[in-house]
Amino acid sequence: MEVPHTTTKSVARFKVRKPEPPRQATDRGSVMNRVVQQVLLHRTPERWRISVWETPEAIGCGDLPDTPPDAPIETAQQDLLDHLRRHWNYTGQLTWHEERPGWWVTTPITN
Repeated sequence: MEVPHTTTKSVARFKVRKPEPPRQATDRGSVMNRVVQQVLLHRTPERWRISVWETPEAIGCGDLPDTPPDAPIETAQQDLLDHLRRHWNYTGQLTWHEERPGWWVTTPITN
């Protein structure tokens, strides 16, 4: 009897790093080593969706559950800013531009 050919997938290995000391809050805002670098806001028929970049590899995605999908962009932007202040301890302001219809992004946030 012939055994079918099988392949194995490599499994990614994760290194455990020692915790870094907490960073000082800056214009970008930080809490628990989380720094906001850029933000995306876009409307879907069901809700306002958000993405928050902490690093190019670390992106938090979600929505604004208390903001109706037909709310004006200014309301969604303010609700997102309030969300950033609550969950990221963000203390700065955001400068928005419409990247394409229905998609707003912040300019990169720097010190």
